[in-house]
Amino acid sequence: MVIIALTFLYYKIHLGNINKIRDNLITNNETTDNLDILSYKDYKELFETMVKTFNIEGFKVKASTIDGNVTAIEKELSFGKREFLTLNGDFNSPNTDEQFTIENEKQNIQITVGIYYTKNYIGNDFVGWIYNKGFAHLNKNLAEKNSTAVLTYKNLIVLVQYSSTSEVDISLMNNVMKALIEILKNFDKTKND
Repeated sequence: MVIIALTFLYYKIHLGNINKIRDNLITNNETTDNLDILSYKDYKELFETMVKTFNIEGFKVKASTIDGNVTAIEKELSFGKREFLTLNGDFNSPNTDEQFTIENEKQNIQITVGIYYTKNYIGNDFVGWIYNKGFAHLNKNLAEKNSTAVLTYKNLIVLVQYSSTSEVDISLMNNVMKALIEILKNFDKTKND
């Protein structure tokens, strides 16, 4: 009975938070119609800037989609909108998903940064962090070796995935997020100058 009550309380609290976030997004969208979003050209320039300037001590960029990629998906996964992650949803249209992966010298930590272009203003925010440490019923060997965080920037979604052969280093993840935010801020400044 106690578990049911705690589960109910947990979902009630989180559902309330989700509703507040949804209401805030609706309010923000209503007041941001005229805000400047990144053009597709800016998105590509930003990605190139990230790949060239992203710097975390002891890590190097080991892989990137900078030379182009097209991701095929099942149409149902996009609510029926497209079969490829591209501007128009077809194979010959420019892609809307880019990523690069950094790896440390020991090759026991990889961090992949995905940057996704949308045509809609989302806002600048840190919107999610998955970190499974401390959940008693999960396989600890899997749960504590990965983490995922999500930022939004204007009309972009930035996803950061951390994978390791040992426990996630939260301070490293924080440094990665701060470095990305700094690149975004500096890119914004160059566009406004």
